[in-house]
Amino acid sequence: MNRNYRLDRYRRIVEQIRRILPQATLSTDVIVGFTGETDEQFEQTRRAMREFRFNMAYLAAYSPRPGAASSRWADDVPAAVKKERVQILSEELQRSAGAYNAALVGTTQSVLVEGPARRAGHLTGRTEGRVIVRFPERADLTPGRIVPVHVTGAAPLSVEGEPAGAPAMEMAS
Repeated sequence: MNRNYRLDRYRRIVEQIRRILPQATLSTDVIVGFTGETDEQFEQTRRAMREFRFNMAYLAAYSPRPGAASSRWADDVPAAVKKERVQILSEELQRSAGAYNAALVGTTQSVLVEGPARRAGHLTGRTEGRVIVRFPERADLTPGRIVPVHVTGAAPLSVEGEPAGAPAMEMAS
Protein backbone atom coordinates (compact mmCIF):
# COMPACT_ATOMS: atom_id res chain seq x y z
CA MET A 1 0.00 0.00 0.00
CA ASN A 2 2.97 2.30 -0.49
CA ARG A 3 3.70 2.83 3.21
CA ASN A 4 7.16 4.26 3.82
CA TYR A 5 7.67 3.08 7.39
CA ARG A 6 8.88 -0.13 8.97
CA LEU A 7 7.80 -1.95 12.11
CA ASP A 8 11.20 -1.68 13.82
CA ARG A 9 11.20 2.13 13.46
CA TYR A 10 7.63 2.33 14.74
CA ARG A 11 8.59 0.08 17.70
CA ARG A 12 11.45 2.42 18.67
CA ILE A 13 9.13 5.44 18.53
CA VAL A 14 6.51 3.72 20.69
CA GLU A 15 9.18 2.66 23.20
CA GLN A 16 10.34 6.30 23.47
CA ILE A 17 6.78 7.54 23.93
CA ARG A 18 6.05 4.97 26.64
CA ARG A 19 9.33 5.73 28.41
CA ILE A 20 8.54 9.46 28.52
CA LEU A 21 4.74 9.18 28.96
CA PRO A 22 3.91 5.75 30.42
CA GLN A 23 0.15 6.48 30.31
CA ALA A 24 0.17 7.61 26.67
CA THR A 25 -2.59 6.19 24.51
CA LEU A 26 -2.08 4.94 20.98
CA SER A 27 -4.45 4.84 18.04
CA THR A 28 -4.06 3.34 14.58
CA ASP A 29 -5.85 2.65 11.32
CA VAL A 30 -5.72 -0.87 9.88
CA ILE A 31 -6.99 -2.15 6.56
CA VAL A 32 -7.17 -5.94 6.32
CA GLY A 33 -7.46 -7.97 3.15
CA PHE A 34 -5.46 -5.67 0.90
CA THR A 35 -4.71 -7.29 -2.45
CA GLY A 36 -2.38 -10.23 -1.95
CA GLU A 37 -2.44 -10.17 1.87
CA THR A 38 -1.28 -13.58 3.08
CA ASP A 39 -2.20 -15.35 6.30
CA GLU A 40 1.34 -14.68 7.57
CA GLN A 41 1.08 -10.95 6.80
CA PHE A 42 -2.22 -10.80 8.65
CA GLU A 43 -0.64 -12.62 11.62
CA GLN A 44 2.14 -10.01 11.66
CA THR A 45 -0.53 -7.32 11.89
CA ARG A 46 -2.24 -9.23 14.69
CA ARG A 47 1.06 -9.55 16.59
CA ALA A 48 1.68 -5.82 16.15
CA MET A 49 -1.79 -5.05 17.53
CA ARG A 50 -0.99 -7.19 20.57
CA GLU A 51 2.52 -5.75 21.01
CA PHE A 52 1.56 -2.08 20.80
CA ARG A 53 -1.59 -2.39 22.92
CA PHE A 54 -3.60 0.19 21.02
CA ASN A 55 -6.35 2.09 22.84
CA MET A 56 -8.27 2.75 19.66
CA ALA A 57 -8.12 1.46 16.12
CA TYR A 58 -10.15 2.16 13.04
CA LEU A 59 -10.44 -1.26 11.43
CA ALA A 60 -11.68 -1.77 7.88
CA ALA A 61 -11.76 -4.42 5.20
CA TYR A 62 -10.03 -3.44 1.98
CA SER A 63 -12.23 -2.52 -0.94
CA PRO A 64 -10.97 -1.15 -4.26
CA ARG A 65 -11.31 2.61 -4.72
CA PRO A 66 -11.77 3.92 -8.26
CA GLY A 67 -8.69 5.80 -9.40
CA ALA A 68 -6.36 4.26 -6.81
CA ALA A 69 -3.45 2.24 -8.21
CA SER A 70 -4.70 -0.81 -6.35
CA SER A 71 -8.05 -0.67 -8.12
CA ARG A 72 -6.34 -2.25 -11.14
CA TRP A 73 -5.28 -5.28 -9.09
CA ALA A 74 -7.33 -8.33 -8.26
CA ASP A 75 -9.31 -8.05 -5.04
CA ASP A 76 -8.19 -11.58 -4.18
CA VAL A 77 -8.91 -11.88 -0.45
CA PRO A 78 -12.43 -13.28 0.01
CA ALA A 79 -14.96 -11.05 1.79
CA ALA A 80 -15.53 -13.71 4.48
CA VAL A 81 -11.78 -13.77 5.25
CA LYS A 82 -11.69 -9.97 5.48
CA LYS A 83 -14.69 -9.97 7.83
CA GLU A 84 -13.06 -12.61 10.06
CA ARG A 85 -9.78 -10.65 10.15
CA VAL A 86 -11.55 -7.44 11.16
CA GLN A 87 -13.28 -9.38 13.96
CA ILE A 88 -9.99 -10.88 15.17
CA LEU A 89 -8.33 -7.46 15.31
CA SER A 90 -11.39 -6.01 17.01
CA GLU A 91 -10.99 -8.62 19.74
CA GLU A 92 -7.29 -7.73 20.10
CA LEU A 93 -8.26 -4.06 20.42
CA GLN A 94 -10.89 -4.81 23.05
CA ARG A 95 -8.33 -6.75 25.10
CA SER A 96 -5.66 -4.05 25.01
CA ALA A 97 -7.99 -1.07 25.44
CA GLY A 98 -9.97 -2.92 28.11
CA ALA A 99 -6.81 -3.60 30.14
CA TYR A 100 -5.76 0.05 29.90
CA ASN A 101 -9.26 1.24 30.87
CA ALA A 102 -9.45 -1.20 33.80
CA ALA A 103 -6.23 0.33 35.15
CA LEU A 104 -7.96 3.73 35.21
CA VAL A 105 -10.57 2.53 37.74
CA GLY A 106 -9.95 4.30 41.03
CA THR A 107 -8.09 7.22 39.43
CA THR A 108 -9.31 10.74 38.83
CA GLN A 109 -8.98 11.93 35.25
CA SER A 110 -9.26 15.38 33.67
CA VAL A 111 -12.14 15.08 31.23
CA LEU A 112 -13.20 17.47 28.48
CA VAL A 113 -17.01 17.51 28.54
CA GLU A 114 -18.36 16.94 25.03
CA GLY A 115 -22.12 16.77 25.58
CA PRO A 116 -25.04 14.46 26.30
CA ALA A 117 -24.39 10.72 26.32
CA ARG A 118 -26.82 8.21 24.83
CA ARG A 119 -27.79 7.18 28.35
CA ALA A 120 -30.36 9.62 29.75
CA GLY A 121 -29.06 11.83 32.52
CA HIS A 122 -25.43 11.33 31.56
CA LEU A 123 -22.74 13.28 29.75
CA THR A 124 -19.81 12.08 27.72
CA GLY A 125 -16.31 13.43 27.45
CA ARG A 126 -12.74 12.36 26.84
CA THR A 127 -9.62 12.09 28.92
CA GLU A 128 -6.34 13.66 27.79
CA GLY A 129 -5.64 10.27 26.18
CA ARG A 130 -8.99 10.42 24.32
CA VAL A 131 -10.59 7.63 26.37
CA ILE A 132 -14.38 8.06 26.28
CA VAL A 133 -15.88 8.75 29.72
CA ARG A 134 -19.58 8.67 30.72
CA PHE A 135 -20.70 10.36 33.92
CA PRO A 136 -23.91 11.75 35.48
CA GLU A 137 -24.87 15.20 34.27
CA ARG A 138 -24.84 18.17 36.57
CA ALA A 139 -25.94 21.76 35.83
CA ASP A 140 -22.38 23.10 36.04
CA LEU A 141 -20.91 20.46 33.70
CA THR A 142 -21.27 22.06 30.29
CA PRO A 143 -19.59 21.21 26.99
CA GLY A 144 -16.13 22.71 26.69
CA ARG A 145 -15.32 22.46 30.39
CA ILE A 146 -12.53 20.31 31.75
CA VAL A 147 -13.67 18.51 34.89
CA PRO A 148 -12.14 15.97 37.24
CA VAL A 149 -13.95 12.63 37.00
CA HIS A 150 -13.31 9.74 39.38
CA VAL A 151 -13.33 6.56 37.28
CA THR A 152 -15.57 3.89 38.81
CA GLY A 153 -15.95 1.34 36.02
CA ALA A 154 -14.38 0.25 32.75
CA ALA A 155 -15.47 -1.36 29.50
CA PRO A 156 -13.27 -2.27 26.53
CA LEU A 157 -13.67 1.08 24.76
CA SER A 158 -14.82 3.47 27.49
CA VAL A 159 -14.98 4.17 31.21
CA GLU A 160 -17.61 5.46 33.61
CA GLY A 161 -17.18 7.78 36.51
CA GLU A 162 -18.47 10.39 38.91
CA PRO A 163 -17.68 14.10 38.73
CA ALA A 164 -15.23 15.01 41.47
CA GLY A 165 -15.84 18.55 42.63
CA ALA A 166 -16.32 21.71 40.61
CA PRO A 167 -15.12 22.15 37.01
CA ALA A 168 -11.41 22.87 36.82
CA MET A 169 -11.43 25.27 33.87
CA GLU A 170 -13.27 26.31 30.77
CA MET A 171 -11.76 25.88 27.30
CA ALA A 172 -11.15 29.12 25.43
CA SER A 173 -13.14 29.50 22.23
